[in-house]
Amino acid sequence: MTEDRIEELLERPYWLIDIVSKRIPADKSEEYALLQEYCEKHGEDIRERFVFFLLKLNCYHDLKISRDFGEMFSPFDCEPVKTVPSEIYLYIDDTSLLTYDTEDTYMTLYDPKDELLEDVRTLAASVGLFVWKG
Repeated sequence: MTEDRIEELLERPYWLIDIVSKRIPADKSEEYALLQEYCEKHGEDIRERFVFFLLKLNCYHDLKISRDFGEMFSPFDCEPVKTVPSEIYLYIDDTSLLTYDTEDTYMTLYDPKDELLEDVRTLAASVGLFVWKG
């Protein structure tokens, strides 16, 4: 995937794969801070959920992974997803982009085709994650 294509995808509609079901209201910032604190203490569990989700997704779609838009690893290797800290870019079926910073509690999926989005919703739910439009 070329750098121009990546830049184009980053401007397209996106969905979040997240531990919460929708955007947190602004008046709930203190409550969200408590959630973030909890997640910092239990980040390994969240990363394991993301790894399990990606391993499942890889059974249905072609995933290529890279760090910082560098070398792509294919077949999919989940070890970089477990590494802290690391910014991960996954190219899905050479048409969509999924970004993930291993210190975050969400992933961002750019420009998914209908079938991919349906699979992402189903597989994310199977590991206790939510998908919502950003």
